[in-house]
Amino acid sequence: MTQILIFPIFGLHTTLAQNLKMGVVFTVVSIARSFALRRVFEAIRMRSAK
Repeated sequence: MTQILIFPIFGLHTTLAQNLKMGVVFTVVSIARSFALRRVFEAIRMRSAK
């Protein structure tokens, strides 16, 4: 939804389908990044608990 509101301010015009596809990509990347960071900090926590 933010893309639909913000992109025109910067002169970027996309279709609803393109916005939805980009939203899905950003969501997948965000979930993957969160998962990776959680694993890294869990590994650090486990290492320091020994």
